[in-house]
Amino acid sequence: MNLFMHNCKVGLFGLLETKVKRHNAQVTLVYEFNDQALRRELWKQLMGMYGIIQWAWAVIGDFNCVLNRDERIGSPISLSEIRESKHCVQVCSLNDLRSSGAFYTWNNKLGDISRVYNKINRVLVDSDWITTLPSSEAHFGNEGLMDHRPVIINWGNGQQPNQCRFKNFNMWSQAPNFQPAVEFLAGKEVLLVKKELDECQNKLHKDPKNLQLIEYERRLIEEYQKWKLAETNNSDRNARSNG
Repeated sequence: MNLFMHNCKVGLFGLLETKVKRHNAQVTLVYEFNDQALRRELWKQLMGMYGIIQWAWAVIGDFNCVLNRDERIGSPISLSEIRESKHCVQVCSLNDLRSSGAFYTWNNKLGDISRVYNKINRVLVDSDWITTLPSSEAHFGNEGLMDHRPVIINWGNGQQPNQCRFKNFNMWSQAPNFQPAVEFLAGKEVLLVKKELDECQNKLHKDPKNLQLIEYERRLIEEYQKWKLAETNNSDRNARSNG
């Protein structure tokens, strides 16, 4: 695996050369500026790379711009806003990798009618990638407390990536420090609120402008942060008392 990264006028730009399921692949990682004029350097860099890419190619990251006029809720998208980005993607023969989960990948977290949703995080791939990894898929999960949704790429059979699940074994409960350890690692309140937040954000994905859900999400985030802070403070106190 070779990784090349540098800071330049595009913000952050990287090239990862690796093997995916025994196939060579090149993955470009980007984190782009908010300003349209400053993003022009990114489009120039990508179009320059297009002619020298040797393997299956994916471009992944936060582009801070949309590509199509249906990729924002809450404010209009002009043709001039997307012209340069669409031209670059067409020149480089890139398309969105098949995806599941959320369509809009960012929102401004405002709790009223001012909320805006955008699709600005993407996984773009070329035809060689599709040929080499025909079952690969991107899955955009819930954002939790953040404004961006995380993406997981599944190289396998196209099924939604498995989430890590906690497995409990009854013999653990026989250990004398079992219950304190459970309370220390994950407070029941934190887990319950996190579950409610996930469910709320799943509903918002289907009904993005529902003001009741937006307000409920805001209250759940505040509740989660409160319990998480209490859990952290308890952890710090235990560490000091044992130190």
